[in-house]
Amino acid sequence: MRTSISKRYTKTFFLACCLLLMGSSLQAQRWFKLLDVSVATMNDTIIVKDDKFGTPDWNTIESTQSVRNLLLFEINEDSTLIANQAFTYEAQIEVDLWMANDDPSAPPSQIAIETLQIEYDPDASKSIAFRALRQYTGAHQMRIRVISVDPVGSGWIAPAPAMRVAGEIQIERDLVFDCTQKSNFQNVPPLTQSQSNSYLIEWTGIEGAEEYDLEWTFYDLESEVGAAIANSTTDTYTDFGFLFQNNATRVTVNANSYEVQLLYPEGYVFFRLRSA
Repeated sequence: MRTSISKRYTKTFFLACCLLLMGSSLQAQRWFKLLDVSVATMNDTIIVKDDKFGTPDWNTIESTQSVRNLLLFEINEDSTLIANQAFTYEAQIEVDLWMANDDPSAPPSQIAIETLQIEYDPDASKSIAFRALRQYTGAHQMRIRVISVDPVGSGWIAPAPAMRVAGEIQIERDLVFDCTQKSNFQNVPPLTQSQSNSYLIEWTGIEGAEEYDLEWTFYDLESEVGAAIANSTTDTYTDFGFLFQNNATRVTVNANSYEVQLLYPEGYVFFRLRSA
């Protein structure tokens, strides 16, 4: 793929290529949802789901190293409503779990009923359990239903303190990396005299790619390559790899963009990209 961009002093050309024919890359992914139970009505529900579970993208997974599930009942430390007296609250929560081989639209294969307690004391010298946690493994979908949230003993305050329930899925897995896919360069408007001597190169990401090699090289107008471009004979080239054999610059990035400094005289800059 080749795209020319005009400028008074420099022209840039873009190429795309791949590093490997087939491989895989380790991806760490996380899904998280919160429910404010200070104002919740009983039976309020949140669903946390792996975004590939039950979709065609499930086939892009090569292997899964770990699936960790968390249920949290905690004091909301982000709240501006600070209680001025000690309290203890207890929540009863139903947790429905769908495993890898389950149908996400069918009933869950595992159900747990959890009773969790948290406490608070404005006295900073007191030790408190401001968070209660339950852990599970292997679930790609969680449904969390609040059965009840009640004060324990005499530690009741009104209105209810800032509390919340949260569900989280953490997954580490290898995704199939199909290098027949190619990135497309994005946002390549013409360069103008008023622009700075830098150019932001952006490209589309490839599923499974962990990083990208961006390489560029420069040829001035007096070079053989520069003359060929000026005479419009470069369309006869079938392989542009020879352009990068000498004096090329390469960076490896895990983002989908990079800003290149165009500190060159009048001539031509060639870019190419490969995913890995």
